[in-house]
Amino acid sequence: DCTKHWLPPNLRNLEFTPHSLIGEMDYAGVDVGLLHTDPALGRDASFQAACVQAYPERLRSMAPVDEWRIASEGGAVIEELSVAIETHQLHAIKFIADLAYLHCDQPWDDGPYRPFWQAATSLGVPVFFTLGTGGADGRGQPLAAYLQQLQILRQWMDRYPQTVCSLTHGFPWRLLLEGDQFVLPEAIWGPFENPNCHLEVCLPVRLGDLFDFPYPELCCLVQQMVDRVGSRQLAWGTDMPFQNRFCTYRQSRDWIEKYCPFLTADDRSAMMGGTMARVLQIGS
Repeated sequence: DCTKHWLPPNLRNLEFTPHSLIGEMDYAGVDVGLLHTDPALGRDASFQAACVQAYPERLRSMAPVDEWRIASEGGAVIEELSVAIETHQLHAIKFIADLAYLHCDQPWDDGPYRPFWQAATSLGVPVFFTLGTGGADGRGQPLAAYLQQLQILRQWMDRYPQTVCSLTHGFPWRLLLEGDQFVLPEAIWGPFENPNCHLEVCLPVRLGDLFDFPYPELCCLVQQMVDRVGSRQLAWGTDMPFQNRFCTYRQSRDWIEKYCPFLTADDRSAMMGGTMARVLQIGS
């Protein structure tokens, strides 16, 4: 049991170990992995820190936030986040916008959220947003609700112009699929006019049940992202291990690196590591 050598006792019995993740990364030729957090997967900053400490050159981690508690318990959430970043030395903040609407119907960029964001942005780390269809419009008009979340993000960026941010998982691709064509509204590109806003290129995990590797139907989406966002603001991602339902870790690289011939060497360099290295200040 190799885990006992580098995980504290309360973590030894967990099925996930950093060692297994590093093995997957080695297989796929991935130098550094960024660990996400989610209520369904665990939100323990100390565990995230233990994973990073086991492989400090190979892993970085986001810090969890209980979004639904911010409006009513903002001080406690701020303290928890400060510990995660300043004590556990985690590298970024994860914010799932839909969870903020569980107990508060106000937009998450201001109002009762302002003290939290003032504290969070002062920590000097990037914020990774997962946007969905929360809010009043989400009940019957999911695409309109998502576009409204993008507008809230733009307001947030105006208020905190020095903070780097990124959208996880790309766009809600299934909402944009009409027949066999993807139709992207013009408003979806608005946030990326700000060079501090980045977008994850993460398609197989979202659409791999509809299209097969090497995903020729999805190349047009990569082309649009490069044209409208720019490769310097794009970052490859996988959502591992869920992606393995549809393709291997290595294939999730190959379909971009080998089957999108319109990408230049500079595009591939940025998307496959350069962008995220800059966002996370790796090597700086």
